Amino acid sequence: MIKVSPEEFQLWAGLIYEYTGIVLQPGKAYLIENRLSGLLQEYNCQNFKEMYFKARHAGNPTLKESIINNISTQETSFFRDRHVYDALADLIRNKISPAKRREAPAGRPPKLRIWSAACSHGQEPYSAAMILAEVIPDIDDWDLKLLATDISDKAFRKASLGRYTELEVQRGLDQHHLGKYFVKRQDGLWQVSDRIRAMISFQKVNLVTEDYRSLGTFDLIFCRNVAIYFDLPTKTRLFGNLERVLAPQGYLIVGSTENISPFVADLRIFHHRNAIFYLKNGQARSPAVLKTGTN
Repeated sequence: MIKVSPEEFQLWAGLIYEYTGIVLQPGKAYLIENRLSGLLQEYNCQNFKEMYFKARHAGNPTLKESIINNISTQETSFFRDRHVYDALADLIRNKISPAKRREAPAGRPPKLRIWSAACSHGQEPYSAAMILAEVIPDIDDWDLKLLATDISDKAFRKASLGRYTELEVQRGLDQHHLGKYFVKRQDGLWQVSDRIRAMISFQKVNLVTEDYRSLGTFDLIFCRNVAIYFDLPTKTRLFGNLERVLAPQGYLIVGSTENISPFVADLRIFHHRNAIFYLKNGQARSPAVLKTGTN
């Protein structure tokens, strides 16, 4: 395997930070070697320095996407941290759903907006959709938007297909959900049911560099285990921007080890059935211009 020199590591660490917000600390050259070495031959490069300059100066969008697809972590599973989903189901059943029914104008369906902000291969938004189908019997009649986005076009395209291997469905899915919401294909893959797939729309969004206010506001946002790879300025920018698109009385769900209190102004920690959410108490904040890119 071709090695990354110290000089090349500095170049690549800066480029990866610019593309994704991911901070590579010294000693992480092996991540570049393991995840990007396959691109050297694909893009006819003799070494990592040549590929860096091709990515930086040749204006090759395909190479940029390949770098993002390969460097971003796609570790996920269905109902990851099950206690969080159990608490969420209870919250939707007993608090969010009744509130949305009360808010709905006469003759109009209840309105609910959910965003899986780093959906990876789709297990997170599909898990959320299955919860909705379980706890809101008439969810098909709601004005529902369940948006799933990811920085990796390869990831969200796989997610949109809703096809999973035997190993993937064994990670987090019980027999009830597998039998009710999946169909076994002739090629051996498990296909998410049309009803669940129809609940979700998939889109490519870079949380670090894009202005996503145009996506609208959301009652519930998942952004789990994303910012653990970011530095403080990027975390501050990310969570401030997510806070702006979270509706009043909306909930933000982050990873179980993430504390975002230093980065948000109007969110408070909300404990529910052994899970932690962040609840927005105040009014919607002014849609200030988002600062994107590097500092």
